Amino acid sequence: AKTKVRKNSGTTQGFYWVDITEEQAHVLSETDKALVVLRLKSRNILMVKWEVLKSYLTQECKRYNANEYNHWKLNIYTDHIKISGNNREIPAKVWHFNAEV
Repeated sequence: AKTKVRKNSGTTQGFYWVDITEEQAHVLSETDKALVVLRLKSRNILMVKWEVLKSYLTQECKRYNANEYNHWKLNIYTDHIKISGNNREIPAKVWHFNAEV
């Protein structure tokens, strides 16, 4: 299944951020295996297995607004991902994508 990250993703305060909506989480959870790939600036990407990421998306971390409705805010650093409202960090690594596309 292919999901689309909303255009309001960006970078502030030294990290990138993106919202994962409740609907996107539902679609990803219906797959056998899913990989979340986040495209960052300067041809950098970050990949995380959905089964790992979803364990960090707790009800306590869920936010609500009129655009994304129920969602989680992911703060993306070069060596980890932090879900707003969750003290745990997901180890991660940013990769540089060299291929011409």
